[in-house]
Amino acid sequence: MMRRIWLGLMIGITITAAGVGAAPPESEEPLRETAVGAPRGTTLAIPPQYGSLVGVVMSSDVHHLYFQDARGTIRILLIGAPGAVQRARQKLQLLTNEVYTIERRAPEIPG
Repeated sequence: MMRRIWLGLMIGITITAAGVGAAPPESEEPLRETAVGAPRGTTLAIPPQYGSLVGVVMSSDVHHLYFQDARGTIRILLIGAPGAVQRARQKLQLLTNEVYTIERRAPEIPG
């Protein structure tokens, strides 16, 4: 019984020492930024008048980006991979040129 406990402690100490004494990786691969594409081979540039990004919702492989401007207008852009094959290797791109808008209506004053 004592041998098992002693053996367990030695194995545990050996594994812990090996993990702590492990050398850090010699080089780390730097991250690369890639611009999101838009139709006709251009890159996506969100106009400043769209306002602030207020939400991102992912549905399947499509990202819905919600922007709200100072007047309260909400704009929704759809971003995702263009096809079903090899989606992990595809670059993200704007899926449609259409921007869906939701306007804020002025409150009705009872009169």
